[in-house]
Amino acid sequence: MKIKKIFLMFSMIAVLFSLSACSDGKEQVNFKYEVDEIVKNTAFTSLQFIYMEDAYKAFIENEGDDIYKNALSNFDAATDDCGAFKGFHLKNGNDLFDIDLSQGLTADDQNKLNNIDFVISEENGNVVVVIYGVYDKRDAEIRFVYEEDPSAAYNQQRDPYRLAEVTVTPSYTTGEKMTKAGQNTLMGMGTVFAMLIFIALIISLFKYLDRVVEKVGGFFKRIFCSNKDVENVVTETKQISATTNSPAPVAASTTASTDDAELVAVITAAVVAANVAAGGSDKLVVRSIKKARR
Repeated sequence: MKIKKIFLMFSMIAVLFSLSACSDGKEQVNFKYEVDEIVKNTAFTSLQFIYMEDAYKAFIENEGDDIYKNALSNFDAATDDCGAFKGFHLKNGNDLFDIDLSQGLTADDQNKLNNIDFVISEENGNVVVVIYGVYDKRDAEIRFVYEEDPSAAYNQQRDPYRLAEVTVTPSYTTGEKMTKAGQNTLMGMGTVFAMLIFIALIISLFKYLDRVVEKVGGFFKRIFCSNKDVENVVTETKQISATTNSPAPVAASTTASTDDAELVAVITAAVVAANVAAGGSDKLVVRSIKKARR
């Protein structure tokens, strides 16, 4: 009994130490960065994507990195959905408008860029910066993810971080979200009902399948069935009739009945073969044969 208690105590201690050794599952950021600087870089890079010339867009689409291709595509999609870009939300509630990158940023623009409203966080060893763009129709959340840049160790002039991901998410109102949800629901239900109606229509056509198969089969029979096939059917029918009929004693009445049976089998086989060759059915039965009066 004491051994069990000691074993239980050591087990509880081991579990306690194992739990205390567990981390919170968050990777630490291994590069240094200044908050104001990384936010300003985020805003300036966003402006470069928004006001990028067509020639440089074509270059990125053909030769650029996948990260920049996706970023450019996201900004273009945001412009299509939200309208023309106007500026960024600032901390004091005002907005930054009419930025002309061709003339460079003015001192006033630089001051406003330092006051951009932002949210910064660290996730999985990366730095996430979120700023808010102002467009004609609706605002959009611009999210940049930065990761450590290993090449910065060999070049002191480079930033210790590099761009890893860019997303631009339009800010829809509750009414717009409900409208889109309703449209998606109607589209999904409409697709399901359309498929059900299509399946029901196919099932309803099954009753005509036998007729089609019969006509197609008769067509191929008329093409591939020859006179030789008819002769083979007659010969096989004679052989079956000869093997199934038992020998009869030599008598006039029995011989006559045997001849009639063979005649019925031969005529039946000939009629069936001719009917099949003409595209008809092979379900024919000759029940009696009468001699025609001439």
